[in-house]
This record gives sequence, C-alpha cells and structure tokens, in this order.
Amino acid sequence: MKRYEKESFLKSFILFFSTLFILNSIIFLFYYNEQKNALHVEIFNKIKIYNYNFKDKKMKLGIVPYKKINELYLLHIKKDEIFAYFDIPNSKKTL
Repeated sequence: MKRYEKESFLKSFILFFSTLFILNSIIFLFYYNEQKNALHVEIFNKIKIYNYNFKDKKMKLGIVPYKKINELYLLHIKKDEIFAYFDIPNSKKTL
C-alpha cells in the first residue's frame, strides 16, 4: 500500500468508528434516561399505593403539617431516602 492509501484508510477508519461511538453514546444516554424515569414512576406508584393501604414493611409513614409541604405528588430523592407528599384521603381539614 502506498502512503496516501494508508492515510486515506486510516482517516476513513477513524471517521467511521468515531461516528459509531458518538451515535452509540447518544442511544445509550436516551435508554438510560428512559429506564431511570420508568424506575421513578414505578417507585412513585408503589408509594402512592402504600398511601392508601399501609401494607408494606419496606416503607414508613410520616405525617407532616400541610404548611411545610412544598410540592404534592412529586417524587423527592435525597441521599439516603426517597419520599413523596400526599393528601390524606377523606381528611376533614382542607384548604
């Protein structure tokens, strides 16, 4: 092979695999975000179900005054805990 053939082959090789790597990285990023969101929805739904029947040994219940609640029905993720705020069903006190 002549020098310009080797150079052309090397450039084509690098261009092809760098493009392939970038596209795979983008696909992986989208897949990762989709799986993360699906997991958040699954956890939120489990917490929401627990809010009505209180039959899960893995979860704990805490009652917080309504004034201290910032956002209802959102999943909050801290370093060592995951929680959400919900209204108490059939409570007499409403705002």
